[in-house]
Amino acid sequence: MLVTFIISQRKNIPAIKRSVEALAALFGRPVAGAPEGAFAFPSPEALAAQSIDSLAPCSLGYRAPYVLAAARMAGGGEIDLAGLESAGDEELFSALLTVPGVGTKVASCVMLFGYHRLDAFPRDTWINRTIDCQYGGCFEEERYRGFRGVIQQYMFYYARTNKG
Repeated sequence: MLVTFIISQRKNIPAIKRSVEALAALFGRPVAGAPEGAFAFPSPEALAAQSIDSLAPCSLGYRAPYVLAAARMAGGGEIDLAGLESAGDEELFSALLTVPGVGTKVASCVMLFGYHRLDAFPRDTWINRTIDCQYGGCFEEERYRGFRGVIQQYMFYYARTNKG
């Protein structure tokens, strides 16, 4: 999940999907029992063994070094993504920020969608636009402590279906 959110930076959903599918096809393993051409997402070790040049067909652009760094950190034990499951929110957030290419938005997305931390509140263009247009630029996040990520998803859905 970490790599897919690194890839998502400044990319639209179809482009993200193409990049993720290319990574899986090139470096993942075929999924047994699935239709032909279905590949699992590659392990950190499989990605870590790659070079920037070998990632070129995946259209990662400036994200390629970040993908490699994340894979090498996870594959080499520098960051224990599974072990962070038991970390508190602040510790998890801080640990994710140590990965090159991971900023507050990506860390918040990984927390919400990868670790099911419902208080994480990822802010992107859609959320900021909704806060500006619907809340006059001032959204009281603290009011929703404990489930801000759920509120964020409603805001994102509203923004996407109502164009802001």
